[in-house]
Amino acid sequence: MGLLKISICTVCMNRLHHIMQTLPANIENNKDYPEVEFVLLDYNSSDGLEEWVKDNMDIYLKSGVLKYYRTEEPAFFDRTHSRNLLFKLATGEIISNVDADNFTGIGYAAYLNEVFSNNNDIYVVADTKKRYYFLRNAFGRFACQKKDYLSIGGMDETMKSYGSETIDLYERLSNLGRKEYVIRNTNLLKAISHADEERIENEFFLKNIDRFYNKYLSYDSSELLFLFKDHSYEKCKIVSELVETHLPATLLEGSLEKGTWSEDGENVRLNNSKNYKKSDNGRLTESDNNDGAFYQIDDARFLQNVAKNYSFIVNNDKLIQNKKDKSLVVNGESFGKGRVTYNFETLVNIS
Repeated sequence: MGLLKISICTVCMNRLHHIMQTLPANIENNKDYPEVEFVLLDYNSSDGLEEWVKDNMDIYLKSGVLKYYRTEEPAFFDRTHSRNLLFKLATGEIISNVDADNFTGIGYAAYLNEVFSNNNDIYVVADTKKRYYFLRNAFGRFACQKKDYLSIGGMDETMKSYGSETIDLYERLSNLGRKEYVIRNTNLLKAISHADEERIENEFFLKNIDRFYNKYLSYDSSELLFLFKDHSYEKCKIVSELVETHLPATLLEGSLEKGTWSEDGENVRLNNSKNYKKSDNGRLTESDNNDGAFYQIDDARFLQNVAKNYSFIVNNDKLIQNKKDKSLVVNGESFGKGRVTYNFETLVNIS
């Protein structure tokens, strides 16, 4: 049996400080495996990633072991779309996600070749049960056959933000008949430790939030209202999670509402219908409704925690729905679309 072609894939948006440490080390630690490629997708970084690759990675680009793609289309980091685009660019039989802060360790590509050569009905993960907290920065590591990934429509692109998007992918790979294979060698799972806030700082929520309001409903429930700079909004009710999970709360079924908002003097309108009156103390009260006011919260640290937890809650709601539906394929007929430049000069359209 010949060697499998392995694609070690990394997407990066403004994480140059991590790529500088991990990418050269990962290439050097796997260059002895003859059928490996490193695919780096620069997801519209503005921190000098392109210049650094030009100045420091030329030898790897010329040898073909490194393939560099850049897209200038996204304004925000979208973890599902970016991965789908990334894996469609990969040419290997086996694709492996390796986050920008992850070290593969020595011989990772050879390890994947051995594992998949002996088991053709698996997908490889780090630790889906989150049993080992010291591996938390490697939870995004996974590998599978590219044909399997494409056959289920990749990651669910309705799950835009941080949380549950890989678990949903694993559920659907399982529905395809693939079995979970856990990496036991922790030398292959080293990562740069950093705060959770850095994981979401380039995403839509934090970069586009205009105002956040909370309405207290009871000791274990609240109503949240998010007004974004692009004049979209999201409103929902959250309640205590009755099942033991990692989530602080869950969406009240049927309460998630999305639309557009406008502002006129002292009035805020949702979908040009519901009218809310602003007051000097930061309150927002719905006209002809006496069930309480929304209070504006603008503490930056608190907002970061809300952004992280809210994305988990919304994504988990979609995960539960996909489980109920026993979904196999998501995204319809098209996913991971985008226009990229290959190695600084060749334009490629992915549909």
